Amino acid sequence: MDDVMTCFEADHQAAAGRDSAARRWEWPDGDVRRLCLELAAAQRRAQRAAALASWQQDIATEAERRASELEREVLALRAERSATAHRLISRYRGAVERAAPRGTLRRYLYERAMGRPLTAAAQAQQPLGPVKLRTSMSPLLSVVVPVHGKWEYTRACLASIEQHRPAVPFEVLVVDDASLDRTAEMVAASQGVRLVRTQRNVGFVRACNLGASHARGAYLLFLNNDTEVRPGALDALVDAADSDERIGLVGAMLVYPDGRLQESGGIIWADGSGWNYGRDGDAGAPQFQVRRDVDYCSGAAILVRREVFEHVGGFDQRYAPAYYEDTDLAFAIRAVGHRTIVEPAAVVVHHEGVSHGTDLTVGVKRYQEINRAQFVDKWAPILAEHLPAASELNVWLARQRGPAGHRGGLVLVADYQVPTPDRDSGSMRMHRLLLALVELGQRVVFFPCNGALLQPYTEELRYHGITVIPDAAGQDVFLREAGAALRLAVLSRPQVGWKLLEELRMLAPRCLVGYDTVDLHFLRLQRQAELAAATGDEQSATALAGKAAASRELELGLVRAADLTLVVSDHEQSLLRKLIPEADVRVLSNVHHPAGEV
Repeated sequence: MDDVMTCFEADHQAAAGRDSAARRWEWPDGDVRRLCLELAAAQRRAQRAAALASWQQDIATEAERRASELEREVLALRAERSATAHRLISRYRGAVERAAPRGTLRRYLYERAMGRPLTAAAQAQQPLGPVKLRTSMSPLLSVVVPVHGKWEYTRACLASIEQHRPAVPFEVLVVDDASLDRTAEMVAASQGVRLVRTQRNVGFVRACNLGASHARGAYLLFLNNDTEVRPGALDALVDAADSDERIGLVGAMLVYPDGRLQESGGIIWADGSGWNYGRDGDAGAPQFQVRRDVDYCSGAAILVRREVFEHVGGFDQRYAPAYYEDTDLAFAIRAVGHRTIVEPAAVVVHHEGVSHGTDLTVGVKRYQEINRAQFVDKWAPILAEHLPAASELNVWLARQRGPAGHRGGLVLVADYQVPTPDRDSGSMRMHRLLLALVELGQRVVFFPCNGALLQPYTEELRYHGITVIPDAAGQDVFLREAGAALRLAVLSRPQVGWKLLEELRMLAPRCLVGYDTVDLHFLRLQRQAELAAATGDEQSATALAGKAAASRELELGLVRAADLTLVVSDHEQSLLRKLIPEADVRVLSNVHHPAGEV
């Protein structure tokens, strides 16, 4: 804890120095570096905007043309009110049915062009002909889809990309790995899709590497053909990679077609075995809805920086035809200094088992065990630092990597609600405390004790890798399963402190408990009572004095019970040390930077 406090105190001293320098119109080196990074990011955004302009203009022009055509059709139909009109409409519908029967590609495109929603039955009867994608010749994102047969799944995958197209310019490459069905023919007939073919069946690993060699984008998205992207998934993957240049790989959250969670990042144990975190769970549960560093992400849907992919040599071909190539890639990317994260906002449906089945003893699936041995041999020194088995405690520790991998710190912070730093000083203090703990390499879990997931504030915490658990049942599960690993808990405000202190003592006996006063409530109430008395309002003065006395007992009791108490000023520290000499009281002051110009 002393190390943590030393870092906090140093951070506050640095912040105070920055404030002083700003008042003297001086710029500390740290601020200069920050401004340079912001300028570089702004330049990248400007370049991307320029690349988007012509592509979006083409799309807008086509949309306007089609909208005008549809508007003319609608106006013509509305103008016809007579029996003749009804006959014409009937003839029109008959012509549509003859020219585009239900269940055909023509009918599907007609319904889509008319803006008619597809029913579940209609979706099940979607045609299996070619598709049309609006892609770019100058893409930022290259989607690589390796396939070996199963055109019906490949078509659904491609259609989902078009339906939920990203905001950035993109291309789609389908690598046909010697399919025996009509996949190559259908892909070749599809608009906006680049077809790459192998001369013989080479397997998933080599097919992905071949597709990557033909890609033109700065980002490579490897997508299984038995997947379907959900709304916003592609943008979420790109945005996550854009958020930090250290991020080399971003994995999607995979769900089954029925909505059950398949994986929110993966765990690798010391023996090289894998664990799909969250499998068969509730995809909306808070522990899965966190952007965080992970051991690996399933290769069914992963985005990689192309320069990083090329730097590590692509997928290691020792794992051909398939299995453990995605795990190995994540380890290789981390070995050259880049991060591997999961982005839960990127949801992708995965029809697991379509590509290679589920039987570990036959076909390509048998390589799962063969390649595990190769993986363990290659990464033995790294795996020695991983946890040994999948216990409830170890799953909590391994679900999110810290600077020390699986063995980093686990910290609990609790407050009355999710902090709203743009609304009050106490929230700003809590928000900065949470981010400081993250910057110190801690894996942070936050309890908002009012149970409310205030937005957009909760999403902002999850963006930084902070797990927010709002419900009492979930909080109890966390303490029972992970309490033994907690080393620090910070409880903010008296009502929160008393609510959790006893449970922490029972379930987290090795945890240092810190009580953050925010301010001493009884002092504030005493001052209000004195002010009321000075103005002649004796009734209010008496009531406030009673509240101050009750709050004093509550707060001083917490100071005695906690291992450490944090206050915001030297005055409060001196007062508490005088009242409770044995208490460990530290000053963690508030330093707030003004927003905008002063």
